[in-house]
Amino acid sequence: MIDEIDQRLKAWVGEVLGDAPVSFAVPERTTLTEGVSLYLLELGAAPPARSVRRVPLQFSVCYLITVGGESPERAHQLLGELVFSALETPDFEVDLSPIPLELWTALAVPPRPAFRVRMPVRRERAEPNVRRVRFPLVTQTVPTRAAGDAHAGEGGVTCRTTGRPVSTHPSATEG
Repeated sequence: MIDEIDQRLKAWVGEVLGDAPVSFAVPERTTLTEGVSLYLLELGAAPPARSVRRVPLQFSVCYLITVGGESPERAHQLLGELVFSALETPDFEVDLSPIPLELWTALAVPPRPAFRVRMPVRRERAEPNVRRVRFPLVTQTVPTRAAGDAHAGEGGVTCRTTGRPVSTHPSATEG
């Protein structure tokens, strides 16, 4: 599933920037010079999709996208192209908020311009095999006792008409 998202993002970069090198590794100093880094930063919860069928399982993936070029100006141009394209892509949730300094420190990379893209990952679930009803429902009515026919006394419940004990247990039968 996630590998399909990887390939989709790689194809998206190819459509936007042509044959720019793409890496899924942690952005490093060596990738600062040229190419696009699509680093899978985190997995997150995603609200359940609405469906008339069985709801698919889903979560979201968040990628940190950074760009390097032969010059800072070229890297900025490529980054801008990717941001505008991501904003136009319906399945992409683009996050342009600043990347926390703690993240750059944890990655051992100097801070640089970047943005994040969040996307849903879904797995459809098979519909359960439901057996269909093949005949109409048949109901039967049974007579009920009037509330005044029974009397509760010290010995339990007795029928006022016959004087015999009446069972209050649903599985009991009169005999």
